[in-house]
Amino acid sequence: MSTVSVVLISYNRSGFLKISLQSVLNQSYQDFEIVLVDGSDKPEHIAAVQTLCSAEKRVRLLRIQNKGVSAARNHGIEHAQGDYIAFLDDDDEWYPGHLQEHVRYLDANPKASFVLSQAEIIDQHGKKPGRRIPEKPLDGTRVDLYERPIVLSSAQTVRASAIEQAGHYKPKFDLNEDFEFAWRLAMAGEYCMIPYPTLGYRRHSGCTTHRLAKQMYMHVHSLLQIPAGKHTGVRYWQKKRRIARVRYKIAEEHYNAGEWRQAFAQLLKACAARPDVGLRTPGILEGRSSLYRLLRPHVLLLKSLIQMLRPSQRFKSIPPRKILYVFHRQEWAGAAQSMQETIRSLDPEIYKACILVPGERDFEAIDSLGAIPVYEYAPIEWRFGKLRHAWAQTAYLADWLKMKEIGLVHINFHTDAPAIGLASWLAGIRYLVQVRVMLWMTWAQRFWLARAQAVVCVSHATRRWVTQPRRSDFWTRYRKDHIFVHADGRDLSRFASVTEQDAETVRKELGIRSEQPLIGIVGLLERNKNQELFLRAAAELLKHEPEARFLVVGDTGMDHHAPYKDYLHTLAEELELNAKLIFTGARKDIPALMKSLDVLVLASLRDAFPGVIIEAMASGTAVVTTWADGGAPEVLGDSGAGVVLKTYEAPELAQTLLRLIRNPEEIRKMGEAGKKSAAERFAVRINSTKMAAIYNCLFEGLPAQTAFADFADKEAFDAAP
Repeated sequence: MSTVSVVLISYNRSGFLKISLQSVLNQSYQDFEIVLVDGSDKPEHIAAVQTLCSAEKRVRLLRIQNKGVSAARNHGIEHAQGDYIAFLDDDDEWYPGHLQEHVRYLDANPKASFVLSQAEIIDQHGKKPGRRIPEKPLDGTRVDLYERPIVLSSAQTVRASAIEQAGHYKPKFDLNEDFEFAWRLAMAGEYCMIPYPTLGYRRHSGCTTHRLAKQMYMHVHSLLQIPAGKHTGVRYWQKKRRIARVRYKIAEEHYNAGEWRQAFAQLLKACAARPDVGLRTPGILEGRSSLYRLLRPHVLLLKSLIQMLRPSQRFKSIPPRKILYVFHRQEWAGAAQSMQETIRSLDPEIYKACILVPGERDFEAIDSLGAIPVYEYAPIEWRFGKLRHAWAQTAYLADWLKMKEIGLVHINFHTDAPAIGLASWLAGIRYLVQVRVMLWMTWAQRFWLARAQAVVCVSHATRRWVTQPRRSDFWTRYRKDHIFVHADGRDLSRFASVTEQDAETVRKELGIRSEQPLIGIVGLLERNKNQELFLRAAAELLKHEPEARFLVVGDTGMDHHAPYKDYLHTLAEELELNAKLIFTGARKDIPALMKSLDVLVLASLRDAFPGVIIEAMASGTAVVTTWADGGAPEVLGDSGAGVVLKTYEAPELAQTLLRLIRNPEEIRKMGEAGKKSAAERFAVRINSTKMAAIYNCLFEGLPAQTAFADFADKEAFDAAP
């Protein structure tokens, strides 16, 4: 077995790879093996790599699908057999004594986890401009590594045992992965620094270091992961200063590129953390040049703010068409399903979707979407006593949005507007807020709702709720032309494919005969859904139709709903319904269950857009609904698919249900009308057209109201399916 395993990674650079491979073969130290990990996807490069490897027996070629440099190096580490592992990129080259010096230093320092050396910068032709990386050698301490985190993987040789202790490269780091990996190794032991160059580090047009701003965003991310304390050797003020300095450099890159919003966000964070961030030596003024450096960040901050507020400069740069969908929480099952249908309706050739969820990923709607990237974040709480932590979370989220090159943020629930809206604003990214419920809104929610580039309401009732006058309107005034009405679409094929046999199977499972009338209510067990009214109406109906049976489908969504669930069970006992009523809990066979019902009841006190009515219509089930503050009759429309009650009286609901179950022909006509109306108004392929129009306007930097240019006016846009 060889002492050293050389992990050489390559991706579509067979020209440089030949030079790099030859520099390994020319080493004065020859006790090594070469593990070449190639992720090339172009036929000419694949063939060239195969030719290079066939000529040398010590080269083991591993072909993988390209998933980034971290994944490639990890694959090489898993197949390495040496005691030491040296890394090399396909565009760098070692000098003949590189391995010999690295092995000598590791043998002489048994406590060292890894050894680093300086590198000389070379251009694509191999010429040396005279610069070194780092300019001065590190002193071997963690503090110096933290203060000057210039680590090159090609200049690093690591003990295999140290990797087992510290762990592999983290795949989420495709930039700045060198420092993050080196820091974990330094925490597992010591490190050595060779104070002279042993390799050439090539700078060329395809080099990843040219993506400087994104690399520094990743660096901020890695610095934030390192805790300050005695165990790391990094003090809190050192961490604060280092992060502020990196943010200042990021801001300069954005400022020079004319990206004022991003520059302002980074300068604000840097100056707030360290007002003297511009000084080379913190707190020390040495002449006029030091005064200039002290004031420069604050001047740039003011200039960025002025430029940012100019209307012509807002959102000057339009990022790629990558949409981040922000989930609220799993309990809002209807909102989750609606977002799922929206994502599925997108053209993957035009839009690239990803999802952000709070807390742990346990969303069934997300899991069903397949390979779409899903990220997690800690919920941000803006409360007194937690403001500092909330600001840090928001600043980190803004950096993350830029790092992931998000082009548009779609906030799926308006309660997330303050936290996500602020982060999007700091990152200079347009955001859209979808209002799905008619809940009381805080001033912060209204403030960030008013500043969204588009607000999408699921119904006209929701739009009236959002725009109704409030005392806070003096600073949350809405622009009427950027509030749209867009009804959620549904995948109706799931309901159209259900057969009578499937419905009969559900009835048999529940112990209900086919000739018995079956009436159900579907939804979360909460006071707003008003299952109490349904139970009292059931008791009234049984006085006239004792063969009727009733289903309460659903479960509690949050802990504070549990007392209401207990109350419903107690009420059912008091009304002597236990023999005629079934609490089914949450079920996954909703299409078949809907088909098994004769009538679906919606008794909600307020419902912005009751999607359960659409599902009932698509299943051919008659609907009886309360007014629900305007949302329910808007979904039913004039289709004739159901009955709308203006009151919340149990006797009236019972009389309406009794009339329907004694008139099967009327139920059949309602079902047919519902199927037709659902297909014409709520199919995903129809509703996705309007949402795509809004997306296109926001991506192209146009005002949101341009989305209804193809319609007669905005009223026609809102009224369209």
